[in-house]
Amino acid sequence: MIVGTGSNNTKKVIENNKMAEQLKVDGLLIVNPYYNKGTQESLVEHYKYIAKRTPLPIILYNVPSRTGMNILPETVIKIHEECSNVIAIKEASGNISQIAKLISLKPDSLSVVSGNDDQTLPIMALGGDGVISVFSNPYPAQMKQITEAMLNDDLNSAQNYNNEYISMMTKLFVETSPAPVKYVMYKLGLCENVLRLPLVSASKNAEKILNSEMDKLKSLVSV
Repeated sequence: MIVGTGSNNTKKVIENNKMAEQLKVDGLLIVNPYYNKGTQESLVEHYKYIAKRTPLPIILYNVPSRTGMNILPETVIKIHEECSNVIAIKEASGNISQIAKLISLKPDSLSVVSGNDDQTLPIMALGGDGVISVFSNPYPAQMKQITEAMLNDDLNSAQNYNNEYISMMTKLFVETSPAPVKYVMYKLGLCENVLRLPLVSASKNAEKILNSEMDKLKSLVSV
C-alpha cells in the first residue's frame, strides 16, 4: 500500500507522513511542490528534509502538467544519492527524451516507473520498471498483460496488447482525470460516480465517448 502524501507545504508533507506511518503503509508517493515554484536545488532540499523524517520508502512523483515544475534527471539522481529511502520515481513528464536520459544516468538502486499508461511500453523498453497506472483501476489484468510481457522480454505480445488498449488509455483523459476513470469504474460496478469539488463528474459528451470505448473493449476483456 503506497499513499500519496505530497503537498506544496513541506511541513504538511511531514504531518501526512506521520499519519501514513501510523497506518503502517508500505511506502509514500510524494509529488513535487505545486504553485510554490522553487529551483532544482530547492527540490533537493525539500526532499532531503522529508526523507530524514520518515523511515518509509519514498517514490518521487514528477508531473509538471499539474505542478508547473519539472524534476530534471540530474536532480532526481542527486536526491536519490542524498536520501537512501528515495527508491523510485513515478515519471509523468511525458518527455520520453528526458526519461531516457534519467534511465541512462540512474544506478540500479533507483527504479523508474511510468506515470502515463500510454508510455508504459516505451519506458519499460528503455529500462523502466513498470507503471503507476490509471487504466489499471478498471482494467488491472489488461495492464498486467503489457507489463508482464515487457518483463519477460516478449515485445511482440506487449505491442499487441498495447495496441488493443491504448485507445481506452487515452480516452480516460478525454477530460481532467479522475472524472473519466471514475465514470468507467461506476459503469463496471466498482464505485460510485461521485467526485469532490472543485472536480465534477464527466460530461455527457465524455460519457458518450467512454461508453463507445467500453463497448469496443467488451470483446477483448472480461472484468
